[in-house]
Amino acid sequence: EKASRLNIHTYRVLEKISALRAALNESESRLRGFALTGDIDTLEDARNAGKEAKEALVNLQDLTRDRPDQQTRLRDFSTDYSAWHRKYAQIDIPSLVVTRRIAAETRPRRGAMSGLRNQIDAIENTERALLVERGWQQENSQRSAAKFLLYASICAVTFTGAFIVLLGFQMHAADKANRSLSDSQNQLETVLEVAPIILYAVDHNETFTLMTGKGAPSIGLNSETVVGKKIDQVLGDAYDFEPLRAALEGRANVSRSQIRDIVFETNRIPIFDASGGVTGMIGVGLDVTDRVQAEDALRLSEARFRSVIESVQEVVFQIDGEGCWSFLNPAWRILLGHEVESSLGKPAIDFA
Repeated sequence: EKASRLNIHTYRVLEKISALRAALNESESRLRGFALTGDIDTLEDARNAGKEAKEALVNLQDLTRDRPDQQTRLRDFSTDYSAWHRKYAQIDIPSLVVTRRIAAETRPRRGAMSGLRNQIDAIENTERALLVERGWQQENSQRSAAKFLLYASICAVTFTGAFIVLLGFQMHAADKANRSLSDSQNQLETVLEVAPIILYAVDHNETFTLMTGKGAPSIGLNSETVVGKKIDQVLGDAYDFEPLRAALEGRANVSRSQIRDIVFETNRIPIFDASGGVTGMIGVGLDVTDRVQAEDALRLSEARFRSVIESVQEVVFQIDGEGCWSFLNPAWRILLGHEVESSLGKPAIDFA
């Protein structure tokens, strides 16, 4: 029952994480629209979406107030997000005369979005790993409880027939525990069948004890061929084992790695025994290949845009809210004879 309450709470946290991600995506989408059109209403929509993201962040901080690890992650995210959000107010509308300047003005805001997404993913992966770990603990405790109840009942009947009623009661309790266990297993199996993730576990001997999830077959892994084998036997010497071994030493971590053509972002959490010793680790890997490809495409697109800006034979500039140059292309030096680096940060009126 306690585990079920905790799971419900975790699902509420995941719901707020989804709301935060949706608001951030909306902010970015609206900002891209503003970069292309210069429409002020679109910029205002982006700002409103940013406010919704901030509300979701506050809710997340409240829901995880008893979780120091998540509070730390959320504080870091809040700091980066606040800096990103404040830059909206710094967009100087009067200076955005042409689309090129709008794109140059908004590019840094959009570029910071990738880092914010990575932080959200780390927060979400931690919550999902907790669900998995809690499910295992619940499964083990409920199985142990069911076996104990049946064993105690059988012993009671052996000693005296007067305890037959107790046997029936105990079997009912065991059946209830098993039904609860079955519900938890069904929920976990649904997640593993639908989400592009890999769930695995490694013991203190660096041996796989679990391998499952929709993402596993995509890189040629499955329970039958992996469980019982050492990590280097399965993944090969070229794989970076440092993050995995760090988890086996008690240090939770998140990192990206590529296996074949698929990129996974993996959250690794150590498993401790009652005395505080590490008995193994749990890893939850999320397929982020599409996201990485989108980020690469965005960087390539921006590089091409910058190449065009730097090659045109007319001055392309950007002025900040203080009226100072914040961007100048090479034509500034070619046509007017001023060095770009020494001009940046100076009032534009000084060059009139």
